[in-house]
Amino acid sequence: MDDFKTRFQAAKTERQIHQEGRGREVYKFCFNGREREWDDTGKKTSDPEEIFTDRAAVIAEEFHGELFSTMTPENAPWVEFEAGNGIPEENVAEAEQMIAAYEKTVAKAIKASNYYTEGQTVFQDAVVGTCGMWVDKPFCPSPPFARLCRFRSFTSVSARSVWLTVSAGRSSTPAT
Repeated sequence: MDDFKTRFQAAKTERQIHQEGRGREVYKFCFNGREREWDDTGKKTSDPEEIFTDRAAVIAEEFHGELFSTMTPENAPWVEFEAGNGIPEENVAEAEQMIAAYEKTVAKAIKASNYYTEGQTVFQDAVVGTCGMWVDKPFCPSPPFARLCRFRSFTSVSARSVWLTVSAGRSSTPAT
């Protein structure tokens, strides 16, 4: 537990020094109105701050739209599986058929979820740095019931809520 507290405190310090002021400023110019996500104050208003140019916002909006539609297009498959080395040669054709059916099922489940609504917000965060998405555990049974696969929901996690520490020899540690 002490190791967690140490890492969490390091993440807070890192964020206060390097991210909070800059993050708020970036959001003010790129996504005017969302900069309030960086505020610790109880002041909750939906009025965006006054800025005198929309160039950054236009560029960020175009880039996040392109990024989202290129990486996860709504009308084309973007989830792909392949048969592993452990499948005997005589079973590869059958495995590929099962995989193709499973890919269609997963794509259908994603399309039926709220991914394409929440994904827009997540990809806005990706434009300026760190993004996060909470994915409720999907329900994807094994064949022959794989056609019942569904995702419960996706929820964007604001960059303000993502805590990371980066240290030599360790992966980043997220916590909210």
